[in-house]
Amino acid sequence: MKNKIICLLSASAMAVTLASCSSSKSSSSSAPASRSAASSENIDASSYENVFNNYITAFYTDKNAEKVMEYSVPRTVIDKLKADNRYDEAKSGYETKINSQFAAYGDAPDYKGIVSSSDMSPDNYIAAASYLNDYYQTGYADVKVTSGYEVVYSIDYKNSDGNTSNSECTACIVGIEGDGFRVIDGMNGDLLAKLYNSTTY
Repeated sequence: MKNKIICLLSASAMAVTLASCSSSKSSSSSAPASRSAASSENIDASSYENVFNNYITAFYTDKNAEKVMEYSVPRTVIDKLKADNRYDEAKSGYETKINSQFAAYGDAPDYKGIVSSSDMSPDNYIAAASYLNDYYQTGYADVKVTSGYEVVYSIDYKNSDGNTSNSECTACIVGIEGDGFRVIDGMNGDLLAKLYNSTTY
């Protein structure tokens, strides 16, 4: 099995993330109630929506790469990075991702909430696990995805002319056996399956 690319630390991953966002003038009328970003102290980590809001707060409010990693990367991978003295390198990659998003969206992107959510197809769990397991190199971790959700979320941002526009972006939130939920931003289940299905390599 060949090694997979380091997704969130690569330029191609940024392209995927940005491509997952589409401009829109209004949110879907079928959306659940919007959830504004909240402080992590007030969020129940057992809920996938709350974990996602934690991730958004860390990303767009706090610009905290370490917290973004906490909600994106399996605990086994973080422990391995620290043991191998690669954690700072990985964190630097997340800082680059955050800075790139702010460069794309301007200085003050405003998270408006989850527009819609749906269950992720169990057929795509293996692809999600493959993405997480081989996050940095083949066999780096051994996590099992036991649940998953796809969300569309809304962000307002300032254009270069100072006007406000809206983008709707996609993400997956997957449940890892024994480790809670993690966010895979810029992806839906089908895209994960296309890029990371273990049967394709």
